[in-house]
Amino acid sequence: MKFKIAKSFVFCVSVAVIISCSGVPSGNASNMRISSWMVYWDMDRGQQEYHKIGGKIQSISYFAAYFDERNQLFIPQELMTAQKNIKKEKTGTSYLTIVNDKKTGHGKNSLKDLDVLRGVFKDEYSLEHHVHDIIELAEKNNYNGIEIDYEQVWKDPELQKKFLHFLEILYTQSSQKGLKLRVDLEPATPFADPYPLGPQYVVMMYNLYGTHSGPGPKANEPFIVRVSQGMALLPGHTSAAFATGGCVWEDGNNGRLISEQDAVSLAEEQRAKPERDTASQCLHFEYMKEGHQYVVWYADRQTLNAWIHLMAVYGHTDVSIWRLGGNLQIERLNERGGGT
Repeated sequence: MKFKIAKSFVFCVSVAVIISCSGVPSGNASNMRISSWMVYWDMDRGQQEYHKIGGKIQSISYFAAYFDERNQLFIPQELMTAQKNIKKEKTGTSYLTIVNDKKTGHGKNSLKDLDVLRGVFKDEYSLEHHVHDIIELAEKNNYNGIEIDYEQVWKDPELQKKFLHFLEILYTQSSQKGLKLRVDLEPATPFADPYPLGPQYVVMMYNLYGTHSGPGPKANEPFIVRVSQGMALLPGHTSAAFATGGCVWEDGNNGRLISEQDAVSLAEEQRAKPERDTASQCLHFEYMKEGHQYVVWYADRQTLNAWIHLMAVYGHTDVSIWRLGGNLQIERLNERGGGT
């Protein structure tokens, strides 16, 4: 037992070593600004958790508006209803997140669709029209911020140039309307590109392992440190985004996302005892069922608090949490002492 307790503190000890050996200034996690997302497919649990943690959150991003079959932006009804309910309470900035997903019919969506972006960026007229549609949608639905989550654009150099031009125009015009702007970036994004000064850039510090890979944590210390250093190339104020929950893999692949609540229930059902990984502070366990091996990795509030503390060590003052819904003890997020 003493050995396991000692292991759980190695992450924090390594942070202390970084501070003393590299000259990195120690940060104060208690001063960290916290934002979070709420998603349209899990609104009930998201709203319940918001009521628990709302006082710690400076902004909420409502995920998400996306494109219909005619390439027109729309907001799912579940999101519109929840946003109206929360808007009645005292909140900070409410962002409408726009994603490059497209409704293809028969209840299916094309995720991270680059063709829909090639369409809206095809010429200056189309780009300006898209900017106008975004601002109009945000204003019409009483948001005071816009968040752009267009993923995979960095894989197409020409599209990346148009995307940067789009951000510059969107920031100029949204600022004139009094709307704040956030831009979500993947960890593999080339941060050295000429991103315009003005928007807040939110870097996803997750998917180190996930549905695209074999078993492992969504983030660990080396990954967080590496991406954090890359963020220094971005202009202006930045935010580090961490993910709750985790994944379950069958026979080393076929990963599917799982919430913390579901992971805990699964461990109890399979009589498995989760262990905490040193480098990531994530919990993990495995079990056999019907001849198949299943491996589960997930984050809890101790994991999130360790990640938040590490960002504070590196001088960051803003984190974003993906997402509300399916978490345990979310109200203990960013507690003094790491929440251990």
